[in-house]
Amino acid sequence: MGIALHSAPDIDLLQRLAIALAIGLIIGIERGWQQRDVAEGERSLGLRTHALASLLGGVWGAIVRGQGGSGLVALGLAFLVFASVSSVFRLREVRQQHTFGATTIVAAMLAFSLGALAVLGNTIAASAAGVVTACMLALKPALHSWVKRLTWQELRAGLLLLAREPFHPAVQGGLQRENASRNYAGRRCGDGVADDCQCTEAESQHRRDNGRG
Repeated sequence: MGIALHSAPDIDLLQRLAIALAIGLIIGIERGWQQRDVAEGERSLGLRTHALASLLGGVWGAIVRGQGGSGLVALGLAFLVFASVSSVFRLREVRQQHTFGATTIVAAMLAFSLGALAVLGNTIAASAAGVVTACMLALKPALHSWVKRLTWQELRAGLLLLAREPFHPAVQGGLQRENASRNYAGRRCGDGVADDCQCTEAESQHRRDNGRG
């Protein structure tokens, strides 16, 4: 699989790869800080590994970009190989340190995935997800402490509130307005007024023909 590089695409690709590397560094800095007391050489997934993992995802995204379904299959296989190798090294680390936890390996998998997303998709979404990931990792003590203090009544109230949110009048009103707008656009298309709706002239003619039939 080759990559056709020209001046403008070159710049865009380099920017996306730089964003992928930055995402990995953000996640890796947090992981490295958490493992700062671990001796050198005894950490399987630290700052450099997460940065390189994200860059690796970005490179694979660049390789398969524009290749269609076969490219996505290749990217998926690359992700599986990366996740498998990382899991093996993480398993050896866990056995040596007599600890349990899958957070580090999940963070590495996210770094790879977000690196690929930065090249293939929305860079803003990838960057935001990287920042959220680092924040979630850094807030581990605070989150665990909050969960310990959480009472059953508070948990139940929060779950009930979330369950009722989709049925809130404001949400329902927004859905009704959206459906009404679509129905209005459909009627105008059916009447042959296709200037200010999203249907094509062919769709408008098809609806008029069906109406006469």
